[in-house]
Amino acid sequence: LGASMLRERMVGAFNTLSKGAGTGVQDFERIKRLAFDFGAPLEDTVNQILALRRTGFAADEAENLFKRLQDLRRVGVSLEEMKGAVRAITQIKNTGFLQGDELNELANAGVSVSDVYKQLGKRLGKTVPEIMKLKEAGKIAASDAIPAIEAAIAEMSGGKAPGELGKKFADTTATGMIERFRNIGGFLFDEIAKRIAPAFESVAPILKDVMAAIESPQGVAVLDAIGGASNGSY
Repeated sequence: LGASMLRERMVGAFNTLSKGAGTGVQDFERIKRLAFDFGAPLEDTVNQILALRRTGFAADEAENLFKRLQDLRRVGVSLEEMKGAVRAITQIKNTGFLQGDELNELANAGVSVSDVYKQLGKRLGKTVPEIMKLKEAGKIAASDAIPAIEAAIAEMSGGKAPGELGKKFADTTATGMIERFRNIGGFLFDEIAKRIAPAFESVAPILKDVMAAIESPQGVAVLDAIGGASNGSY
């Protein structure tokens, strides 16, 4: 049931974010594949990408950013710490500019703050001390900060494609393989949920009829009578 509820909730959310395109199922299936590739928990992965989408990232932008963050696994960042990096980026996107708190969260997730400053310097044509002053004044826009963060991680990754190092970590290290095995239950339960979804859909009208009967005057009268009889038995 939990897997069915997760799928239903997330497909609905992605359908809403698609603004009428109805791509919720495709989005969910694509993200499920990403979670498996990186050995990450399905629910955490979907929630992280959904958080990015809600702040205004397009589907491909959110998923590429998720992949890029997974490359931090090669420098010892845990899946839990990865959530902090996503949270920092969504905060930058929401506020519209870079703040010190977000840099601290990114540093805890293995992102080099000095490399972010350097990348910002390249983008804005300024020195690192000048960038730091702009940051303190709240004058570094999210549209510059987020690409600089991605560029800093890409540089650490040796210029490889987003997610290449993260997937290698999941495929070739003991930690990565154990985490994938530990999280495989979420994928199996979702496959079961996908197959039993039509059964739930067929039951929905019956439940609706039951609720209508309970809420009818006759149903209320019966329930009142049952309640009265129960009270009188004590």
